[in-house]
Amino acid sequence: MVKIITDYGFCFGVNQAIEKLIETGKMHSRVYLTHPLIHNVMENERLMNLAHASFFEKGLTLSSNDAVILSAHGHTLEQENQFKGLCHLVDATCPLILQRYLKVHQYEEGISYIYLGKKNHQETLGFLSHFPYFTLVDSTLDLKKQLEALSLEEKCVFIPQTTVSKDSWNLVKTYLEEHTHLLQVMDICPLYEKRSKQAIKVIQNLDPEKNYFIVCGDKTSSNAKEIYHAMSLSNPRLKGTIALDSSMLNLNELKGKDIYIASATSVNKDTVEKLKQDLELAI
Repeated sequence: MVKIITDYGFCFGVNQAIEKLIETGKMHSRVYLTHPLIHNVMENERLMNLAHASFFEKGLTLSSNDAVILSAHGHTLEQENQFKGLCHLVDATCPLILQRYLKVHQYEEGISYIYLGKKNHQETLGFLSHFPYFTLVDSTLDLKKQLEALSLEEKCVFIPQTTVSKDSWNLVKTYLEEHTHLLQVMDICPLYEKRSKQAIKVIQNLDPEKNYFIVCGDKTSSNAKEIYHAMSLSNPRLKGTIALDSSMLNLNELKGKDIYIASATSVNKDTVEKLKQDLELAI
């Protein structure tokens, strides 16, 4: 048996970014990306071919007829200023991230500003560029050690990267609640969180000898990696992996097992359904 156990298909932010890329490709002969539009190598390649787009390289001369598209994950002020006034600039930033930019508490003395995220992730780099008064707590390192090293004010604002794990978010939020007064807290991406919960509910009690799980996604995708991590923690002996198609899998390892597929938010419906169909034929 092969079963899809979560909602699947692109999230709203990815769909919007794709629409902007395709529409821009129709209106401009030269289209450039500053960064992969989404964390999905196969889909990026397909979309860039469709929109005759390429990555911007240092030294290229731009004209007003050219277009540059800024990543769905956000961008730094330096990236924005680099192209402003030189070409048609398209901001493909996810609406959820843009909403944070609009709602985040502006700087005041006597308040600690904490951002939880992966240090080199495009979303983190973009947020900290726009709001440099935030202190980064790196979600890939020891959270408690980093928090204990902070000198917190009596009041605090806490903003996470949209795709950090809920466990990390809870740990930081709880610590801050115990040591300061939280003026503002923002949550992680609700769709990513929903898919994590859907997957955990199904696989947490499965027999590791008879079952296997796959997160359909790109291994560079934060939400794919976090969904995989959450599933692994819920059933530590159950084996699983992240893959976009069956060619990335050891099919011999899967023979005789039931396969459960969860979907990252940067994968389209066709990719998930094709993975399911290919596995049904192969095993």
